[in-house]
Amino acid sequence: MAAPVEFGMRGYSPGLGLGDFDGDGVLDVAIGGYYEDAIIVFLNVGNAHLHQEAILAAGSGPTDLTISDFDGDGKPDIAGTNRNGNTVSVFRNRSSIGSLGFGTKIDIEAALTPYGLSSSDFDGDGKPDLVVQTTGADHSRYSETCPPILLLPSPRNWTSCSMRVPRGESPLET
Repeated sequence: MAAPVEFGMRGYSPGLGLGDFDGDGVLDVAIGGYYEDAIIVFLNVGNAHLHQEAILAAGSGPTDLTISDFDGDGKPDIAGTNRNGNTVSVFRNRSSIGSLGFGTKIDIEAALTPYGLSSSDFDGDGKPDLVVQTTGADHSRYSETCPPILLLPSPRNWTSCSMRVPRGESPLET
């Protein structure tokens, strides 16, 4: 068994996502750098060798990540929660083989203290949606009957939080 390979990250790095960001057929790694307020992308150059290639300025305290093709161009994009900034940041992949690049960050309001994140086609329209888990403690913005889960459908035109999932109801019925 090969020895573990360590990478220098300062402190707490809870988010991790895998995707072929540069289109070379090999999975690359994205990590949420909580104290760096950034998402750090490492390109896999083969033989378990990763090189830090990009630092994406996220919001305050990035925690969880998810990777999906949010804009429908066939490339894996990155979304991450910003625990201290109460937002989700989406970075559209603009890379090509041999050249890593991401578009301007899109920040989406996501209630108080978002920390969990997942993507899938929850509403059946063929486009990936985001589900964000929050502490749900900001009662000035959301009712007490709203659980700490937000569904953000089809992010191609995201500008702000667009749906809350009420307790006991399916997101498809909302």
